[in-house]
Amino acid sequence: MRQVRLPLILPLILATIAALAPAITLAACGSRTASSGQLGTLDSVAMVSASDGWAVGTIILHFDGHQWQRTSDPVTNELVSVAMVSSSDGWAAGDGVFLHFDGHNWKKVYEVPNASLSRVFMLSATDGWAVGATRASNASPAYALLLHYDGTSWQQVALPQRYESLEDTFMVSPSEGWAVGLDQTSHVALLHFHHAIWSQMPLPPDRVPPSHLWMVSSTDGWLTGQPILHYQGGAWSPIATPSTGLTGLLRGIDMVSSSQGWAVGDNGILRYADGMWSIQSAQRVNRMAGVAMLSNQDGWAAGTYTEVGDQVTRYAIILHYDGSSWTQVKINS
Repeated sequence: MRQVRLPLILPLILATIAALAPAITLAACGSRTASSGQLGTLDSVAMVSASDGWAVGTIILHFDGHQWQRTSDPVTNELVSVAMVSSSDGWAAGDGVFLHFDGHNWKKVYEVPNASLSRVFMLSATDGWAVGATRASNASPAYALLLHYDGTSWQQVALPQRYESLEDTFMVSPSEGWAVGLDQTSHVALLHFHHAIWSQMPLPPDRVPPSHLWMVSSTDGWLTGQPILHYQGGAWSPIATPSTGLTGLLRGIDMVSSSQGWAVGDNGILRYADGMWSIQSAQRVNRMAGVAMLSNQDGWAAGTYTEVGDQVTRYAIILHYDGSSWTQVKINS
């Protein structure tokens, strides 16, 4: 796996890797205060414990075990992914930025010009991955972006060929993981990381994005989209889902175990139990984007409700699952 290292403190332009992707610049940054004139949107949620969690989007929310509270946001960029290693160590990524949480504050530590990061996944404080897309300029075509964090720096990693974008990644261990995105013809592409090499894997034809990953183990995993795919016996196979357009618009998934899980998407929530997916909740929400389950009796989902009137207003939505139903909870400013 060829890598181009980037020091954490000093900005450095990465060299082009095997001419498969444009070079990117990750610039170390200070912080600044951002203001917002509306409640905003949410794209991702991560729970450290039942008394500590975070949700991000155009705003940043923190859960202290009693309430969700809006916190100081050092950027105006939209954040689409948050991953917590512990209560004092976490990462968030989004529209051209990386944020790091040190136990006290979120700080912008990198800018990634002409790039959009779609997922950050942390195995530990010294091992993480991020995916997205970048381009050499606003007029240039997009190329998939894959980055690895070794505890000191984020490194751009070579891909087996050119891809348009990467949407999600899930690592089973430091030596095995998956990533999903779009190839240069805008078809869904699935990549597998094994023996330090990323390789493209076969998928059933006519896949419809968006696609998101969750691996229960190295031999059991899920890929959302249309249709939903289940990984067993070394192969990805379609699985029966409710007859609704909801399954094609799933944006987040969290499996509590091999037999219990949840997926969220546009206008609703699906549950996996007894070997099948079923509609659990049809919420008046335009876009549910993230879900984090602490157990099959306790979980959280985040998303955005769009109100259309004389003007379009978007409201951040937080839902809580108590073992029997999903209920919207208040967000304190």
